[in-house]
Amino acid sequence: MKKFLLLFLAMVLLVACSDQDDENNVTSDPDEQEKSSETTQGENSSVKFSNIDIKTPEEQIVVKGKAAAANDVFYFKLMYGDKVVVDESKVELDTNASGWGSFELKMDIPKNEATEEQIPVLTFYVKDASGKMINPNYIPVDLGK
Repeated sequence: MKKFLLLFLAMVLLVACSDQDDENNVTSDPDEQEKSSETTQGENSSVKFSNIDIKTPEEQIVVKGKAAAANDVFYFKLMYGDKVVVDESKVELDTNASGWGSFELKMDIPKNEATEEQIPVLTFYVKDASGKMINPNYIPVDLGK
């Protein structure tokens, strides 16, 4: 009986010590606090996409889809390799009760030597409070050549 009592007391002591460590786990390191605040900002700046359809009729790129963004806003740009051919553009969503909104984007396909051999890539993203790009989504566009 004494063995069971000692085993029980040891388990209680170990459980009590482990709970205390979780409660007192406060970091005073400024770098850790900064990383924590960045994570919080990132959680508030999210974007989700659904049903994206890309077509290339008549020398244009047409993108249709649905999106849900934290602030009902996301950004996009079109790049050929390292060259930006459609500058950053803001898309404001008119969302429904579920938080999803439809969007349609139309842009011309640029024709020059720099873009002939490159694959166009659309980049969809949101920005944090400091204006930094976060959660980028890269989508290559098949021009059907």
